[in-house]
Amino acid sequence: MKELFPKLDIHGGEWYPLCDNTYEYYLDKKAEHGGAWVRIIKEDSKWIYWRLGNYSKSEKEYVTLQECVDEAYNDMLRSKY
Repeated sequence: MKELFPKLDIHGGEWYPLCDNTYEYYLDKKAEHGGAWVRIIKEDSKWIYWRLGNYSKSEKEYVTLQECVDEAYNDMLRSKY
């Protein structure tokens, strides 16, 4: 969502807004299915992510959306390789 987050680095993945402060973030193309993905949500004033939708919650809470995206990206890489 370049128009909403012009400085957000999504590391070449795909980004889809679901509703206010809730997004799906795909490591690979969504159309390819089977790729790693997370759901990023703002809870209270912190950002968290759920691996593969609702499988397991991130261990930390993040102050900024970019911090959450960066950690989710690294987590997806670890799960894929």
